[in-house]
Amino acid sequence: MYYLHFLYNFRSLPDRYTNVREIAQTRSILSLGLSCFKLCNVSSSASLTTTDISTEPSPVDNSYDIATNGMVKIKQWTYSVQTFNVVLLCSEDYMVEPAALKFLIEHGFDFNKQYSSGVSYYRGKEKGEKESNAAASTAGPTARKLFEVLLWSEVPIVFHNGFVDLVFLYQNLYTDLPASLQIFLADLSEMFPGGILDTKYIVEFVDRLPATYLEYVFRKWQRINALQSGIEHRRVCLEFSKHSSYHASVTYSHCDLPATAVEMDYIPNAKILQELVCQNFAGHGWCSKGKKCPKSHAIDLILDLDGIKTAKNRQRRRKLAALKEQSGDRTSNGMDCKKFVDEEIATLHNSEEILKSDSYTKLVNCSLSMSDDVMEDGNSDEVKISNRSQYNDNIDSIMNAYLETSFKLDESRSGCHRAGFDAFMTGFVMACLLNKHTSVQEAQDFSFGAGLKLNDLDGVEKLRNKVYATGKDQPLLVSKSAFTSASKNHKERLLQVRGSC
Repeated sequence: MYYLHFLYNFRSLPDRYTNVREIAQTRSILSLGLSCFKLCNVSSSASLTTTDISTEPSPVDNSYDIATNGMVKIKQWTYSVQTFNVVLLCSEDYMVEPAALKFLIEHGFDFNKQYSSGVSYYRGKEKGEKESNAAASTAGPTARKLFEVLLWSEVPIVFHNGFVDLVFLYQNLYTDLPASLQIFLADLSEMFPGGILDTKYIVEFVDRLPATYLEYVFRKWQRINALQSGIEHRRVCLEFSKHSSYHASVTYSHCDLPATAVEMDYIPNAKILQELVCQNFAGHGWCSKGKKCPKSHAIDLILDLDGIKTAKNRQRRRKLAALKEQSGDRTSNGMDCKKFVDEEIATLHNSEEILKSDSYTKLVNCSLSMSDDVMEDGNSDEVKISNRSQYNDNIDSIMNAYLETSFKLDESRSGCHRAGFDAFMTGFVMACLLNKHTSVQEAQDFSFGAGLKLNDLDGVEKLRNKVYATGKDQPLLVSKSAFTSASKNHKERLLQVRGSC
């Protein structure tokens, strides 16, 4: 699916729906991404010491743990994942915009492949004999049948900024859209009884991330999942089906983490990163100059720039905690604690700020309270590189540290399989968000591969059936009011779906 720049010119949500409805009736879906996540197990490991924690990348998520001072508890949610990308071809006339075609070509979409092997479909209400004949002449399942199975299964469905996606799916693979927004929402509530979740709503209104476009959110949660620190880790582990490497229909996408990251105590020069990063892309995930932009669009570079302050604070906390322990040892040996602290604390960044803080007095008394006041970010741009990093602090070496992983991520999102990879990223983000915001009852049974239902998670109701609405301070609630009935087309179609599968 592609976005048109004028979709959100209307402030009123009913007017906005009318506008998107008209667009969906004359445009088509080019490719459909579907990523299936099944929660297979939730396990809690025994407490681990720092010497027990592996520092080698995991074969599943390419992760390793940062050593922490103390015991570590890991709660792991294990998912089985399969991702599909279906190239579609509308069998009716449809409109295209030159700007949209240019965007798709620049991002590697193969129109030859679409027209030669795309799965054909008709928009709107089923066309009776015409569509039946088309389906009979096509080997294998149809796009409409795929959507019917999705509805029949009554599983939760997850989107990232899903309003336009829902409108297009309804018109293209279900039936003709109703005239009003309220009826459309009533239809959706019956179509997806398992619930609709929108990751953009959650990261925007619940987590309050500085940027909420999909690639940024995915990469941020991938880093959090793999490089988290602290005494308790809540981790998402993914298991993929094994396919023959020579299978023509299987594509492997790479989303390796960078060799350096602020979560690994690599703190780059903030001024250099500011000069390298395209600020418009960093904030919104879009730049009018596209690939011609002289600034970098590398997501890992953007994330490191956003995370410098947090990394500095974390580094100071560790250093001050170590200082507290050392000062306690010196005191037990009869040495002057205050003199030792005065000498050591001067080596920290922003020493004047720390010396002026209330926490300095507590440090001298060997009972340091790690208050946020001590952790305020200063103006120093000195580069601190841990022993994990071998990079010099100059533009060329910094760019080389990001370009390889950025290229792999861009390559995974390009071409005809872009929709599938976007679906996978959305699913992974949702898995991490559920791990963070919900909990599983201890008695939950995962035997016989039954998996876990969304309704079994405590706290999920606050996330469900709330769709992000651009420019609004409230989400769009997917529900059926007492004063609104579902549309006739929907009732007929849903009855057919429930009876045919």
